[in-house]
Amino acid sequence: MNDDNDSALFKDSMKGVTPLKDDGKILSQKNRPKPFKLNLEYAESTIQDNLSDFQRTELVDSDERLSFKRSGVQHRQFQQLQRGQFPLEADLDLHGMVAQDAKIMMLQFLDWAVEERLRTICIIHGKGYGSSEYPVLKNKLNNWLRQSHHVIAFCSAQPKDGGSGALYVRLKSNGFT
Repeated sequence: MNDDNDSALFKDSMKGVTPLKDDGKILSQKNRPKPFKLNLEYAESTIQDNLSDFQRTELVDSDERLSFKRSGVQHRQFQQLQRGQFPLEADLDLHGMVAQDAKIMMLQFLDWAVEERLRTICIIHGKGYGSSEYPVLKNKLNNWLRQSHHVIAFCSAQPKDGGSGALYVRLKSNGFT
Protein backbone atom coordinates (compact mmCIF):
# COMPACT_ATOMS: atom_id res chain seq x y z
CA MET A 1 0.00 0.00 0.00
CA ASN A 2 2.87 2.38 0.79
CA ASP A 3 4.45 1.66 -2.62
CA ASP A 4 1.21 2.67 -4.37
CA ASN A 5 1.16 5.98 -2.49
CA ASP A 6 4.82 6.64 -3.34
CA SER A 7 4.20 5.82 -7.00
CA ALA A 8 1.18 8.11 -7.17
CA LEU A 9 3.07 10.91 -5.45
CA PHE A 10 5.99 10.53 -7.86
CA LYS A 11 3.70 10.56 -10.92
CA ASP A 12 1.92 13.64 -9.58
CA SER A 13 5.20 15.49 -9.02
CA MET A 14 6.38 14.65 -12.56
CA LYS A 15 3.36 16.17 -14.29
CA GLY A 16 4.47 18.70 -16.88
CA VAL A 17 8.08 17.49 -16.93
CA THR A 18 9.48 16.93 -20.42
CA PRO A 19 12.14 14.20 -20.79
CA LEU A 20 15.49 15.31 -22.19
CA LYS A 21 16.15 14.34 -25.80
CA ASP A 22 19.03 11.97 -26.48
CA ASP A 23 21.25 13.81 -28.95
CA GLY A 24 23.80 10.99 -29.01
CA LYS A 25 26.58 13.19 -27.59
CA ILE A 26 28.74 11.91 -24.80
CA LEU A 27 29.56 14.59 -22.28
CA SER A 28 33.24 14.72 -21.41
CA GLN A 29 34.80 16.02 -18.24
CA LYS A 30 36.04 19.58 -18.69
CA ASN A 31 39.71 20.09 -17.88
CA ARG A 32 40.34 16.36 -17.69
CA PRO A 33 43.64 15.57 -15.90
CA LYS A 34 46.62 14.76 -18.10
CA PRO A 35 47.54 11.06 -18.24
CA PHE A 36 50.66 10.03 -16.35
CA LYS A 37 52.66 7.09 -17.67
CA LEU A 38 55.11 5.23 -15.49
CA ASN A 39 58.65 4.93 -16.84
CA LEU A 40 60.01 1.63 -15.51
CA GLU A 41 63.66 2.67 -15.98
CA TYR A 42 63.03 5.64 -13.70
CA ALA A 43 63.10 3.42 -10.60
CA GLU A 44 66.83 2.75 -10.96
CA SER A 45 67.67 6.46 -11.21
CA THR A 46 65.62 7.41 -8.14
CA ILE A 47 67.15 4.92 -5.73
CA GLN A 48 69.54 7.68 -4.60
CA ASP A 49 66.77 10.25 -4.07
CA ASN A 50 67.17 12.93 -1.42
CA LEU A 51 63.95 12.27 0.53
CA SER A 52 64.50 10.83 3.96
CA ASP A 53 62.26 8.11 5.35
CA PHE A 54 63.00 9.33 8.87
CA GLN A 55 59.66 10.47 10.31
CA ARG A 56 60.01 14.23 10.90
CA THR A 57 56.37 14.84 11.76
CA GLU A 58 53.94 13.38 14.28
CA LEU A 59 52.10 10.32 13.04
CA VAL A 60 48.52 10.95 11.92
CA ASP A 61 45.44 8.72 11.95
CA SER A 62 43.32 7.64 8.98
CA ASP A 63 40.68 10.35 9.28
CA GLU A 64 43.02 13.15 10.33
CA ARG A 65 43.41 15.98 7.80
CA LEU A 66 46.85 17.08 6.64
CA SER A 67 47.99 20.57 5.73
CA PHE A 68 51.34 22.16 4.97
CA LYS A 69 52.51 25.36 3.31
CA ARG A 70 55.90 26.93 2.87
CA SER A 71 56.57 30.47 3.93
CA GLY A 72 55.76 32.80 1.08
CA VAL A 73 52.56 30.99 0.09
CA GLN A 74 49.71 33.45 0.39
CA HIS A 75 47.02 32.59 2.91
CA ARG A 76 44.27 33.12 0.31
CA GLN A 77 45.97 30.77 -2.16
CA PHE A 78 46.27 28.11 0.56
CA GLN A 79 42.58 28.51 1.43
CA GLN A 80 41.70 28.01 -2.25
CA LEU A 81 43.76 24.81 -2.25
CA GLN A 82 41.99 23.57 0.89
CA ARG A 83 38.57 24.28 -0.65
CA GLY A 84 39.50 22.42 -3.83
CA GLN A 85 39.10 25.58 -5.92
CA PHE A 86 42.10 24.95 -8.19
CA PRO A 87 41.46 22.65 -11.17
CA LEU A 88 43.23 19.32 -10.70
CA GLU A 89 45.58 18.88 -13.63
CA ALA A 90 46.66 15.29 -12.91
CA ASP A 91 46.29 12.63 -10.26
CA LEU A 92 48.20 9.62 -8.99
CA ASP A 93 46.67 6.68 -7.11
CA LEU A 94 49.14 5.07 -4.70
CA HIS A 95 46.83 3.34 -2.26
CA GLY A 96 47.58 -0.31 -1.76
CA MET A 97 51.24 0.09 -2.80
CA VAL A 98 54.25 -0.73 -0.62
CA ALA A 99 56.07 2.37 0.62
CA GLN A 100 59.24 2.06 -1.49
CA ASP A 101 57.26 1.59 -4.74
CA ALA A 102 54.96 4.48 -3.80
CA LYS A 103 57.98 6.71 -3.15
CA ILE A 104 59.48 5.97 -6.57
CA MET A 105 56.13 6.50 -8.27
CA MET A 106 55.55 9.78 -6.39
CA LEU A 107 59.02 11.10 -7.27
CA GLN A 108 58.52 10.29 -10.94
CA PHE A 109 55.04 11.82 -10.88
CA LEU A 110 56.31 15.06 -9.29
CA ASP A 111 59.15 15.35 -11.84
CA TRP A 112 56.70 14.72 -14.69
CA ALA A 113 54.18 17.26 -13.33
CA VAL A 114 56.88 19.94 -13.06
CA GLU A 115 58.11 19.15 -16.57
CA GLU A 116 54.51 19.49 -17.83
CA ARG A 117 54.24 22.83 -15.96
CA LEU A 118 51.30 21.62 -13.85
CA ARG A 119 50.45 23.56 -10.72
CA THR A 120 47.82 21.53 -8.84
CA ILE A 121 47.79 17.74 -8.66
CA CYS A 122 46.09 15.13 -6.51
CA ILE A 123 47.83 12.18 -4.88
CA ILE A 124 45.57 9.43 -3.55
CA HIS A 125 47.15 7.50 -0.67
CA GLY A 126 44.09 5.84 0.83
CA LYS A 127 43.09 5.92 4.48
CA GLY A 128 45.34 3.09 5.57
CA TYR A 129 42.66 0.88 7.07
CA GLY A 130 44.79 -2.12 6.06
CA SER A 131 47.80 -0.80 7.98
CA SER A 132 48.52 -2.15 11.43
CA GLU A 133 48.57 0.96 13.62
CA TYR A 134 48.90 4.14 11.53
CA PRO A 135 48.23 4.67 7.81
CA VAL A 136 51.68 4.06 6.32
CA LEU A 137 51.41 5.86 2.96
CA LYS A 138 49.57 8.84 4.39
CA ASN A 139 52.33 9.39 6.95
CA LYS A 140 55.11 8.76 4.42
CA LEU A 141 53.62 11.28 1.98
CA ASN A 142 53.21 13.82 4.78
CA ASN A 143 56.94 13.45 5.37
CA TRP A 144 58.17 13.17 1.75
CA LEU A 145 56.14 16.06 0.32
CA ARG A 146 57.46 18.42 2.99
CA GLN A 147 60.99 17.60 1.79
CA SER A 148 60.34 17.98 -1.93
CA HIS A 149 61.62 21.22 -3.44
CA HIS A 150 58.82 21.02 -6.04
CA VAL A 151 56.04 21.28 -3.44
CA ILE A 152 54.96 24.64 -1.99
CA ALA A 153 51.80 23.41 -0.23
CA PHE A 154 49.56 20.40 0.26
CA CYS A 155 46.41 19.53 2.18
CA SER A 156 43.81 16.80 2.49
CA ALA A 157 41.33 16.78 -0.37
CA GLN A 158 37.65 17.60 -0.34
CA PRO A 159 35.34 14.57 0.16
CA LYS A 160 34.47 14.46 -3.57
CA ASP A 161 38.18 13.93 -4.38
CA GLY A 162 39.02 11.42 -1.64
CA GLY A 163 38.85 13.42 1.60
CA SER A 164 41.45 12.41 4.16
CA GLY A 165 42.56 9.61 1.81
CA ALA A 166 43.99 12.02 -0.79
CA LEU A 167 46.05 15.19 -1.01
CA TYR A 168 45.85 18.31 -3.12
CA VAL A 169 49.42 19.31 -3.92
CA ARG A 170 50.42 22.76 -5.17
CA LEU A 171 53.68 22.85 -7.13
CA LYS A 172 56.15 25.65 -7.73
CA SER A 173 55.78 27.66 -10.87
CA ASN A 174 58.73 29.30 -12.60
CA GLY A 175 58.37 32.06 -10.04
CA PHE A 176 57.69 30.92 -6.50
CA THR A 177 53.96 30.64 -5.86
